Amino acid sequence: MSKKNHYVVWVGRTTGVFDNWADTQAQISGFSGALFKGFTTLDEATAAFDAGYANAISTPSKLSTASKVKGKPASLVGIPTHECITVDGAFSGSSKKMEYQCVMNLSREIIFRSKPFVGGSNNIAEFLALIGAIRYRESIKRPDLDIYSDSKTALAWVRDKQLNTTIDINTLDPVIQGRISSALQYIQTNPQPQNLKKWDTASWGEIPADFGRK
Repeated sequence: MSKKNHYVVWVGRTTGVFDNWADTQAQISGFSGALFKGFTTLDEATAAFDAGYANAISTPSKLSTASKVKGKPASLVGIPTHECITVDGAFSGSSKKMEYQCVMNLSREIIFRSKPFVGGSNNIAEFLALIGAIRYRESIKRPDLDIYSDSKTALAWVRDKQLNTTIDINTLDPVIQGRISSALQYIQTNPQPQNLKKWDTASWGEIPADFGRK
């Protein structure tokens, strides 16, 4: 097997071509969704970087990623390579705190991030993040932007225009109660939002909006 002397980072802290593993690792280690690959020659690496990872790799499953699931490299087939919106929610079983955020897929720009609230659930956080992302997309007049969530439940709640939870909403922080009420009113009085998609965590690694606490 030929020795890899050059590395391409398509998605990481800094992207580009690197001539040693230490510098490459610094760009991808702990970076959710990082995409990289080693090459034998500088010409190969440069051409691959210029082509973009979707075009540079003929067999996507051979592309290296910083995320691994059950010890197997994540497959990149179908992973969004365009700029889009990603959302995630988090709930700590120990602190009982809930929060959520919205992050762009490629630029990693944080569009919004809630403060931690006591009470709730991961699904409620994901739902509020989705509604926030839909409203953000509307505010910038970009209905074409895909929105990705890794929560089937939250996506179903938006589709069905109701929360199917056993949690008593009236026991939650008043701010969260207000946001849930506003979110439900929004989806129940507006057309079904389009371009909402499921992030395939098992294949693609953690969603860019992930809080990185797993």
